[in-house]
This record gives sequence, structure tokens and C-alpha cells, in this order.
Amino acid sequence: MKKIIINSVLAGILLPTLTACKAEESTGNIMNTELCREKMSVFFENEWRENPLARVTAIEALSSTCSGIFVYEAGLANAYFTAGMNLNARDVATKALKLSDTDYEFFTDLIFKTFINENNFEKAQSTAQHALAEKPDSYIGYLLMSKYQVSINKNHEAIKYANQALEKGAGFEASTMLITALYNLNHFQEAVVSFEHAKNESNNIYSDINAVLAASASYYEIDNKQAALDFLNRHIELVPESSSHPLVIKMYEILAQP
Repeated sequence: MKKIIINSVLAGILLPTLTACKAEESTGNIMNTELCREKMSVFFENEWRENPLARVTAIEALSSTCSGIFVYEAGLANAYFTAGMNLNARDVATKALKLSDTDYEFFTDLIFKTFINENNFEKAQSTAQHALAEKPDSYIGYLLMSKYQVSINKNHEAIKYANQALEKGAGFEASTMLITALYNLNHFQEAVVSFEHAKNESNNIYSDINAVLAASASYYEIDNKQAALDFLNRHIELVPESSSHPLVIKMYEILAQP
């Protein structure tokens, strides 16, 4: 098949849904904070993923109760990002980081992705380098550097940073970058092995469109079409909206060929 380059997650194709924040509130009235948490918990139960703009409207309506409270600012930043409103998401994420750095990794990653969405690779690289300098013991700078390297097709460098991120406790996103870089380098068997290892560590890898596409394409390249189809179907079960993504459609067309 004609090989497809898989780096779509960097442009925000699959977006994180913030279901919880670790930080305790350090500002605001306690009653308002508890009321906000109650309202936000209802909001998160209705993810609004089918209509990102409706999601923004719904969470903005909570501002009178929740403005300035950490869990709200986090949800608002994520809602803007999901809707492709990168500048708004970046502004709110920056504000949230000033409230607390407990979720530093989440918000720094979100800010990084807004720059990738805008094809501002210089700012994306700067964000990753700043994270490396500011939080050298965290996985986040290494993860962002691996994402940056994949986005500019420097896959050998991406593998190096992804492995460093994994050594520092990064989750499945680092595995995704490793699998994607290996696939882009035509190291199909290694990509398959990495995916198998990642799924044994966490089933969350199935929700990542990049990892599943890279693994499916790699399985196809090593003549295991059934495994390629199985992984793709598992992803669609978890994330139905991915079925309309051009690369997913293309992959199904390839796998349907005799």
C-alpha cells in the first residue's frame, strides 16, 4: 500500500476529556467551590463531544458560579481546545497554571498542542524546551519534545525523547510517539511490538488514534490484516467519532482490498 504518514494526533484529532483535576482550590469561597465542583461533575458526565461549540457554550454558562476556580478553568481550557479555539484555550490554560501547578503536565501539553494546531513549530519547540528546563524531573518536557520531533518528521530524535519520557513515568502518549516514529521509519515489527507492550500496560492506548493507526498499518505491512482490522475496530468502538477521520477511512479502504 502507499504508506501514510501518521502524525494527526499532534493536530488535536483526538482530544483529552478532562474528567478530574488533582488540585485543591486555594482561592475563592468554599461554598462556591463546592457548588462549582457539583456543576462541573454534571458537565463532565455530558461530554458534549458531538458538538464542541455547544460544549463551550455550556461551560461558559457556569462562569458566574465558577470563574477563578481551578476545576472550572481547567474544563474551560479543554473545551476551547476541543472546539479549535486555540488562543482562548492557551489564555485560560496559562491562567489555570497561575492558580496551581498541580496539573502542570496537562496544561503545558495543552498549550503545546495549541501551537502545533497553528503550525507554530517554533513556539511548540520553545514550550517543550521550557518544560524540560522548568521541570527536569518530570516526563512532560521529554514527551513534548518527542511530539515536536514527530511533527517535523525527525523520528530518530522522537524515539530518543519518547523512551526518556517513558523512563520518567509518562503514560500511553509517550508510547504513541514511539509507535508512530517507528512506523514512520518503516520499522513495522518494532512498532507492533511496542504497541503490544503498551496495550498490556494500559488499554488507554486503544483510544489514541495515532497509536492505533500506526499499529494497524504496521500489522498490515507485516501481512497480518486481521490484527490490523481488529485494532482499528476496537478504537472505533471506544471513539465512534474517529470513523469520519480521513486516515481511518483510508485505512479501512486499504484493509477491504483483497
